[in-house]
Amino acid sequence: MHEEFGHAGQRYHRKDNSNALLIGSIAALAVAAILIFVLMGQDDETPEDPAKKGPKTTAQNPAGTGTGTMPIQPTPLDPSGAMPGAPGKLPGGPGVVPGTPGANPGATAPDNPNPTPKKRRTRPRVSQIELKKFDWPDEVDAATRAAAEEHLENMVEIGGRDGRDAEDWFRAQGRKICGRLISEFPVIIERYGMERQGMMRLMVIDRVLSTIDGTLEREWKSRQRIHHVSDPKIAMARLKRWTYWWESGLWKDTPVKPWDPREDEVDPEAAKKDDAGRGFGKRAGK
Repeated sequence: MHEEFGHAGQRYHRKDNSNALLIGSIAALAVAAILIFVLMGQDDETPEDPAKKGPKTTAQNPAGTGTGTMPIQPTPLDPSGAMPGAPGKLPGGPGVVPGTPGANPGATAPDNPNPTPKKRRTRPRVSQIELKKFDWPDEVDAATRAAAEEHLENMVEIGGRDGRDAEDWFRAQGRKICGRLISEFPVIIERYGMERQGMMRLMVIDRVLSTIDGTLEREWKSRQRIHHVSDPKIAMARLKRWTYWWESGLWKDTPVKPWDPREDEVDPEAAKKDDAGRGFGKRAGK
């Protein structure tokens, strides 16, 4: 009986050795296969030229395209060898700013690279302006000055046909003569005040000035001219504006086309409707 167990143990021992050898052989074959697969994969890859291989950088994908990263192409180098934007490597040499002479060959400097913007003239308040008398400008000769005194007397004191001729003479002289008319404002107010007699004389001078220059009407929107029944405050404000117009030199620097109420105060649409029902044919609206 002992011998039977002994033979059986030998059989079991031989069987265990056979299984171990089988498992070991299979594992060796698997390892060998994996090594062969890896080596074949490395042989298929083509070596990349290190000179062409730039730095690999990544950046986050734009919103909505995923959560991974995307490659960023390297920035090409400047022909001089420096990265774009590097100090001392700007076009034209170190320290040269693009757009200036030397940045590009043959470039010329502009006439005024930093033009100074024109400041808009600020008008003072009417309460800050005072009526005053002015000297004659150099543009007016002695003969014209003498004639202006005679015509001013006819226009302000005499009136009638002589007064109308005097108005036409002043209009023909233009802006250079306006200083003498404006200087007459304080003289009239001192002699006649701002009542009817004074207003009528101020009205004549204001009318002549308005037919010579249109700054008050077009630029300052002061279109209410002086009449013999004007409010003294409104009339005084207009006289002061004329005074500032002359004193500041606007009469010479920025002349403005005179305002013509017959043309500039006409509403084109209203005139068209008013004219549609008159006459015959097209003018009658047919």
